[in-house]
Amino acid sequence: MELKEAIQNIKSIDNLKRIIEYYGTNLITNSNTIKANCPIHGEKTPSFYLNDEGSGAYYKCFGCGAGGDIINFIQLKEGLATIEATKKAYDILGIKCDLKPSKLDNLKNYIETNKFYKLDNYYIEDVFIYMVEADIPSFLKIKYRSVSNRSKKEMRTYKIVDNGEYFKTTTIASGGEYEPTIYNYPAVKKAIDKKLNIYFVEGEKDVKTLQRLGLTATTIYSKKWLKTYTEQLHDAKIVFIGDTGKAGEEFKKLVYGNLKNVVKTFKVVDLPNIDALGDNADVTDWLNIKGNTKEKLIEAIKESWDLKVSEKWANVDIKESKNGIVVTPKKTLKNFEIMLKRTDTTIHFNEISKQLEINT
Repeated sequence: MELKEAIQNIKSIDNLKRIIEYYGTNLITNSNTIKANCPIHGEKTPSFYLNDEGSGAYYKCFGCGAGGDIINFIQLKEGLATIEATKKAYDILGIKCDLKPSKLDNLKNYIETNKFYKLDNYYIEDVFIYMVEADIPSFLKIKYRSVSNRSKKEMRTYKIVDNGEYFKTTTIASGGEYEPTIYNYPAVKKAIDKKLNIYFVEGEKDVKTLQRLGLTATTIYSKKWLKTYTEQLHDAKIVFIGDTGKAGEEFKKLVYGNLKNVVKTFKVVDLPNIDALGDNADVTDWLNIKGNTKEKLIEAIKESWDLKVSEKWANVDIKESKNGIVVTPKKTLKNFEIMLKRTDTTIHFNEISKQLEINT
């Protein structure tokens, strides 16, 4: 079996517990909660939790921010590449491992172990591979994290070249043009066909966070929009979860401006209290706050507002009265007034837009 299948087969909560206990951490189980003193940083009060959501079990420390799955934990403890860490997991669990790495698996392993890809005082935190089809890669980004300062990161981009028996990389500059694509495109394409939501975020890390929760997500390589992105997302139902601050707002405008005429819906999620995390905070940062769960995220998604619909209200005055909400058009629309029963302090554009259309 290929590496992805081998990892998925052992991502149960019971296996994760066994692996963590194997490395000497005592887990505390109370009702539905599994926690421990973090084995990564010293602490006296447990902030290290195990969860089982979406695509498998994972750990999260709300103290130091470390998190990942069963393989990430072994890599953290032993400094192994993904393939070797997977073999180690099977060995600890006492399961036979008939691993047959794919060409992409071998490429990632080569990157993780070859000195050519190393940066002084940085370690490879992740490798993001951009695919144009399920078995056709285009290019990859390597994300490096500072050993001494976790707030510092570096990125390197390489074109992927198919050499028949194996993939190799060249720098974008020396390798010529690469085929552009949104991140996670094969899964996005399937989700569009099934009329499922596509969650648009600002970075590959956030895509993986949402994938872990069982959601189909995507992002783009840089802040430069390409025609290919528009074509790939045609007829999509977009749910945008942006970063905080000015840069996040500009990114939302970029994405919406290029997609509003080709997508079915473009909803925007406002995560509760995310602004308190400061500028450039993202959905992963929000989920790293204790108490912010998948359930709270889903609730925020349900409360999202459709930016395409809200544009219809650009020429409408909305005022409150004791009887409800009064919607009055400006001169550009017909002279009418809609009285709506008020249920809360939020105006749900999706709910009342049909009323607007009927009365105009």
